[in-house]
Amino acid sequence: MAYPQSSYEQASSHARHAFPQNFQYGGSSGNQGGGYGVPSYTQQPRTTPAAITPPFFFQIIEMEENRLIQPRTHPYTGFWMPPRQIHGSRKKLGNTTAKFYYFNGHQTEGIDTLPQEAALFKTASMYHDHEWFWMVPYDATTSPVGNGRQDGLDPDTNEDEDEDAEAEIDWDEQPNLNTVDWTILYFLWHKADMASEATFTGNQLRLATQRPDQKWATELIPTGNQAPLKDRTTDIRFGGLLGDLAIILALLVLSVRPCDLDAVVKKVIRGVTGDGASAGWSKHGHSHLRIDRRGVIIKIWTYPPYSTPQTLMDLEAGKFGLIYR
Repeated sequence: MAYPQSSYEQASSHARHAFPQNFQYGGSSGNQGGGYGVPSYTQQPRTTPAAITPPFFFQIIEMEENRLIQPRTHPYTGFWMPPRQIHGSRKKLGNTTAKFYYFNGHQTEGIDTLPQEAALFKTASMYHDHEWFWMVPYDATTSPVGNGRQDGLDPDTNEDEDEDAEAEIDWDEQPNLNTVDWTILYFLWHKADMASEATFTGNQLRLATQRPDQKWATELIPTGNQAPLKDRTTDIRFGGLLGDLAIILALLVLSVRPCDLDAVVKKVIRGVTGDGASAGWSKHGHSHLRIDRRGVIIKIWTYPPYSTPQTLMDLEAGKFGLIYR
């Protein structure tokens, strides 16, 4: 099967040389999560979009808590928390699990196998429960999470026995991402256009802003993560979503029923380059059907030479255009 469009190699070569190599964006700034009331903006403007969106492969794997283990809950609130221990999460068969998809720069289709050239770019695991998203930047079914212990806060001492759960993470020096504990969904805000960046290093619980015509915001994002009413706008210059592809894909997956997912990803994931109504990923049109304690693992591969880690990072940074407009 000939995966790339015949015109893609020249276009992607142009894209790789169209932007300065030292361009920085919010996700690489090293900001840590935890701030609720202190706005954090990325100041760097995005460059002019390139000719075509870089292609990539991805896989969606449904995930669930292992029912043979004791569920993990917060000792004070009683809220459910994702499992940490090895084999605490497991893959769930059926629907799209283990199926591969190919986004060719314009549209998305299902494929049987990955080509030999494909190189793993990114993995993320995410759970949803009661309008909260929990996530880690690796496959939670194949290794323990954080320190691997199911217990959390010690009610008797009011201390966290898991010291690494609240410790700051040095994303430039952290050699083993599997020591990262579950974290909830946060964003970085981009000052120029008030776009929101979904990232593991965010510090804002809500979108910076959103518009009435941005149906994706209510489809993907629960009320508690949406922009407050006072911060919303009707100005088409503002609002949008960019950031970690695996996080955004996981939000999309968890916003629709598993049986509808195959059709949804083929409809929604499309090119982001350009200024027209057809640019950027589309709304899916389904009602809010998020399932509590449903999980998903997202894996993304580059397709050398048509896409590289750098071009996909550029896509995440908005250099080809916002993922959601």
